[in-house]
This record gives sequence, C-alpha cells and structure tokens, in this order.
Amino acid sequence: MTNHTSGGDGEPIAFAATSAARCVLEALRDRTKGAFTIVGNTGGGQFLQRDTVYSLGDGTAVLVRSDTQDDSFREYGPTRMVLKDAAAFEECLADPGLDGTGSAALWTCLTQAYDGTCYAGTPTCPK
Repeated sequence: MTNHTSGGDGEPIAFAATSAARCVLEALRDRTKGAFTIVGNTGGGQFLQRDTVYSLGDGTAVLVRSDTQDDSFREYGPTRMVLKDAAAFEECLADPGLDGTGSAALWTCLTQAYDGTCYAGTPTCPK
C-alpha cells in the first residue's frame, strides 16, 4: 500500500513510502500479477480517495475506487481497464519525486495507470 497526503490549497504532496510507489510502478510496467491499494488524503483529512488495483499480468487491471468526503461515501463498481504501455511507466519511474517525498506527477502515474479504455475481451478469472 502507498499513501499520500496533501493539505490542499497548493500544499505539496508527500508520500508515506516512495519505495512502495516505485515497487508498484515497476510491477505495472512488467505486467506482474498482484494487488495494491493507494490512499490519498487531501483537505486536511476532509477528502479521501482509495484505489485498489488488481493487476492481472496480461496488460489489464481491475480498478475498485471509493471516495469519502466529510460524511459521504461512494464506491465505484469494479472496472477492468487496459494499462498504459511500459514506456509510460518508465517515464513515471524517472520522476525525481521517487527519490524524495513524492510529487503530484507521481500521484497521477499511480492513479491514472490506464490508457482510458475498458477491457473489451472475454472476461476471465485469474488463476
């Protein structure tokens, strides 16, 4: 799991563990099977985004996202998405934020790892 926090109003993003972010980006680049959760906390704790991603090892992943704001909660149904190509993850791995406390670009890499298309093939269950 990797966490990031931002107080909002332009405050910088800080990751709890950039080493975990690096591990996730490498796994997505290499199409490794696995699961990870990213939790983002902004607005001094007022807003929370939680993404759980199940990488199926075939260039697709299932995304389950939930948002919490004050006293409301919304969970989006599981969506199987096509991952971006390996070069996109290489670019993310070159982000200097991985050697520090993180960056907005790194957050974007982790939460927008998809090429924007839903998986159109026959559903399969991972073994």
